[in-house]
Amino acid sequence: MAGKTFFGLEIVSNRGVRRDDIACLPFADFWCESAFRSGQIKDTATGEWLVHLHDWETFSQLFVATGRHRNMPRPPEVLWFDREDDEPERTYFGLEIQDNLYVLPSDIERLPFYAFWCAYAASKRASPALTTAALIHLEDWSTFAKGFITSGPSILSANSNRALKFQNLIPSKER
Repeated sequence: MAGKTFFGLEIVSNRGVRRDDIACLPFADFWCESAFRSGQIKDTATGEWLVHLHDWETFSQLFVATGRHRNMPRPPEVLWFDREDDEPERTYFGLEIQDNLYVLPSDIERLPFYAFWCAYAASKRASPALTTAALIHLEDWSTFAKGFITSGPSILSANSNRALKFQNLIPSKER
């Protein structure tokens, strides 16, 4: 049985992932921007072209950590791995944590899978108005991110009755 890698993709022949599987992800175009000038391998068993597993996992690790890919310019604010005390703490996909409890929908909106996030939130009976005035609990964002990283789009079909804790709170002026 083949293993799975980031976003629930099947590992083929312990060497790669299918381009068609990546194309089904809600951020496939974003991946294509990153994959520009990347090599591919041909699976000798099936004859299909695969994305190198190492390339996919390297892309995924950077994407999960920063919300960016290798071909994007790297402004100083996303290089938070060696963060100073006065720099904001960040969570999955590089989102800034607000008051140790929340992430802003406006930050999620910049991610290439924002529409997918909205569908997920709607499926969890969350507030239908995802406005910039709403704050999203860090716990809810982390639950979504972990499930999405592990399962990919199948997270929408995951059977969970837990509603998200969207807050219609006005962010403070210093944000």
